[in-house]
Formats: sequence, structure tokens, C-alpha cells
Amino acid sequence: MKQSTEQRRKSMTRKLFIWSLVFVAALCLGCKNKASGKVEQGQTVDRLQLITVDGKKINIAKLGAPAVIIFYGPDHKASKEALDKLRIITSGKQFKNLKVIAVTRGKDKSEQQTAKKEFGKEKWPFTLAYDPDLNGAKAFQVSKPLPVAYLLDKNGKLVSQPMRQFSGRIRTLTFEEMLALAARGKTVPQVDFIPYTTRDDEKLKLVGKRAPAFDVKDLKGRPWSEDKLKGKGNLLLVFWSPTCPHCKVELPRIRKFTTQFAEKYNVEVLTVTHGETKADEDTVKKTLNEIVVDFPAAVIKETKMHQDYKIDAVPTMYVINKNGVICEFMSGETGDTVAVLKSIFEDSGRMNMK
Repeated sequence: MKQSTEQRRKSMTRKLFIWSLVFVAALCLGCKNKASGKVEQGQTVDRLQLITVDGKKINIAKLGAPAVIIFYGPDHKASKEALDKLRIITSGKQFKNLKVIAVTRGKDKSEQQTAKKEFGKEKWPFTLAYDPDLNGAKAFQVSKPLPVAYLLDKNGKLVSQPMRQFSGRIRTLTFEEMLALAARGKTVPQVDFIPYTTRDDEKLKLVGKRAPAFDVKDLKGRPWSEDKLKGKGNLLLVFWSPTCPHCKVELPRIRKFTTQFAEKYNVEVLTVTHGETKADEDTVKKTLNEIVVDFPAAVIKETKMHQDYKIDAVPTMYVINKNGVICEFMSGETGDTVAVLKSIFEDSGRMNMK
């Protein structure tokens, strides 16, 4: 049946109205962090001002040099240890262009005097700043425990994840090595801000080695094996479970990465779940549909693959390069997954492991 002119006009009006709502919603989402004052990685810390001990304001976006912003607590053991460590590290000549701003709340004169007195006593050679209204803490989304540090480039752009480990090797770099890169205007791979934990010891032993053999079929019957993939491209091998809430958060983030960069980095994704029945397979399909993820999914009865890849928790993701070598892994949620994965694929040292 043909539509009348009036019906077609009403239909077009409805479509325009719906698209207008979608557009406005997108604008709102895009402005969400800006309106809330929160700063994400890669964004400039605009209009954020802290107060110095002499009452002057510091515009974080206009420091004109790479900087470390460390939020700490006065008369706090862990904070003192971090600031002492930072003093030792930044005493070297390579750090002369690196600015360090130590931020505490200082909500009233009493708190400000306490912080000022401690700074004088310890002779920390940094800029002491107060954040009485917690605008700085909110912008950086600071949470306990303190201390926590962030890196900014010379343009006031946030270039790190929160850092709470100030000694020893965090992942492949130490805190000092990260500061040295920042001081020279170099980029620290985002993945290196995520520390390994003691639970990662067994997985860590797999890094730099050939990926353990596997031979599985996905739910569409397509065969997958580490041998067939070798030399053809890179693989993200993701172990997950439909009952895992963290998996339901992380998989769409991985999907966002592949949507943008799968072709550039020549990468495929295979998700792996343990299951024994047709109902388990149906649950996997249903869950992937619900979270709008269309990755190939293998549901395997055997546990050998999980054992070989040291899976003790999900999600766990392995990055296997075109040489068939495991060059990195991630356990749990990674925060800015796109930035983290991009940093891995941009790192020739990792991606060229043989």
C-alpha cells in the first residue's frame, strides 16, 4: 500500500526527531567529562588551579614543562617515603626540567601550616600546593590510598595512569625510568603503568616464549590454532566467563580497540570460555549479543588450555604476536583498554619478540 504524502512527511519528521535525540545524547556524552571537570588520559588539565603556600594560584595547564603531580597526606608514613624517594630520583641532572608539585588538601590554615611545617622540616625541593575545595582531586579522580602520582607533559596533558609504586620495577619500567622518559618529552607506554602482581608470576613466565599449543573451533565451526596463525598476524586471546561482570566491561573495550585498529595492527581476537553443554554455548551467544560483541567464541570442555595459559581468574588477555610469541598479558580490567592495547602494538620491542 502506498503511503500518502502526509504519512511520508510524518514518518520523516519522526526520523529526524529520533536522530536529533541521538545527536544531542552523543554531544552530552562527549561533554560529560569536560562538564564534570574530570580529566582523562590524553586530555589537557584545563582551568585547574591550585594554591601555593604564599597564596598564589598555579595553572596546571601552563607549567610549560613536564611535571609530576603527587597527591599526598601530611604526617603520613607512605607519603613521606614517596616524597623522599622522589627527592632522590629528581636530584639527577636529567630531571632539571621536570617540575614536581606536591598537593595536599589544606582545607584551613591549620592544615596548611601542618603541611608547610613538614615541608620545611624535610626540605623537600618541590612546589607545595593546596587543594582546599578538592577540585584537583576530583579532576584527577584521586582515590585512596595515598600517595598517588600523575605525569603531565609540557602542555599540561595527562599522560599516565595513577601511579602508587615508587620503587622497584612496576611492569617493564621503574618509576625513575618513567620520570626520565617524561623529562625528555618521551612517551611512556600506557601498559607499563599497570603493575604486575604476585598473582601474575606464572603468567609472566610465558612472556617472551612461544604460545602454548591449542587447537579449538569457535561456535561457527571455524578452526583456530596458534600454529595456523603464526606468520599471518597478531592475536588477542581472551579468556572470560559469561558470569563475570568484569568481563562484560572489558570485552566491549577490546571491541572498541579492534573497531579502530584491527586493520592497522593486523590483529584478530579469539575469546575462550569453559563450558560443557549446549546450554553453556547458548549462554555465551546470548551474553555476547547483550554486550554487543561479535568476536569469535570458543567454548571448550577440556581444561588443558586454561592450565597451559595459567588461567586462575578472568578476564585474562594474552597478546600473541605474528611470530607466535606471547609478548604481553593483562589480567582483570585495564581501565583505558584502547590506550593500553595501542601502546603494546606500538612497542616494537614487544611486537618483534621471537
